[in-house]
Amino acid sequence: MPPVVLVIDAHEDTLEMYDALLSASGYWVACASSGGEALRSARRLQPGAIVIDVDQPGSIDVAELVPAIRDTGPLHDVPILAITARNAHDSVPILELRLSAILRKPVAPDMLVACVETALG
Repeated sequence: MPPVVLVIDAHEDTLEMYDALLSASGYWVACASSGGEALRSARRLQPGAIVIDVDQPGSIDVAELVPAIRDTGPLHDVPILAITARNAHDSVPILELRLSAILRKPVAPDMLVACVETALG
């Protein structure tokens, strides 16, 4: 079975785009559009990597979600890749989340796939 990648984004069209891209690259993709759904999916599926859009005010609190994922034993060291429109250096909370990568929007499809590949080792 191919590695599972959990993609978290509040926008359905973005989830569909990342799902199509990563599925075409050989990954099994699970999608979540809220923090609660993401945490349940992460615990159930134990993905090999997680891709999360951190610019989701009101719908996904990344500062709470990432530590909750990390507090789940088997997911303590799961690679988490953040996608953001912000400058990472302007957002200290993002830097404190132990992310594997911070990708700046717009993310080139080949860059996202390469980062997932690297994260999965």
